[in-house]
Amino acid sequence: MIRKRIDLIIVTTILSIMFYILHITQRKEIEDYKIANLSNHQEEIQDIHLRVTELADIIESNQKKTVSKNLSLNNKINSIDVALNSKSKRWTKIKQTRFIIKNFIIKKRYRKYMNIVDLTRYASAVVDFSAEYDVEIPLILAVTTQESAFNPKAISHAGAQGLMQLMPGTARECSSDIGKRYTNIYHIGTNVQFGTFYLRKMLTRFNDDIELAIKAYNAGPNYVAKVLAKEYRNYPEETKDYSIKVLKYLEEYRVQFN
Repeated sequence: MIRKRIDLIIVTTILSIMFYILHITQRKEIEDYKIANLSNHQEEIQDIHLRVTELADIIESNQKKTVSKNLSLNNKINSIDVALNSKSKRWTKIKQTRFIIKNFIIKKRYRKYMNIVDLTRYASAVVDFSAEYDVEIPLILAVTTQESAFNPKAISHAGAQGLMQLMPGTARECSSDIGKRYTNIYHIGTNVQFGTFYLRKMLTRFNDDIELAIKAYNAGPNYVAKVLAKEYRNYPEETKDYSIKVLKYLEEYRVQFN
């Protein structure tokens, strides 16, 4: 009887141990499953996070490209606006210049000197070289009025030629300074370019004193320098008269241009 009870206790104990081991094993398997499952979830979360980051980078890159394209487009539009505005201003100045010359020609009955094509060419050259050499348009017109009365084929007794009455030596000097060869000094564009360049040269030499520059254009810069240095007493009567008339035209053209 005692033997049976001992055997029963042993069996019961063994079964309890087995159940405990089984319970521990199942619990470990459950924990391992949870850990594995959690690890899988973490990998999925990391993968999702990576995809979201990539998507955000793509969106940001596209936004930057869009902004860059918009800026580029705006810059192009602004450039076009500036170009159109510049062309519009240039054409306005050409029309003003042409109007002033036309009025003078009609008043003086010098219509034979310039046709409408030459008139437009001359006005365009004046506007363009005025801007290039920083010489005001009314001053170029005033000098040309006194020099040739807008006659492109004018030639003086001293040999000065064209609209702005350039002496051959002065024309060669301007050609060398500018770096432009010429074959015909009577050509409207060439004559206006050289004459305007020479005016700028005189203005620069005499510190932008317009009256001195005008006198230098007529009598030569060396003569003006000698008068200023008191080596010569005064200017020739021709130069005095020339200066007075050019300054008068300058004042008139400034009023008309404004």
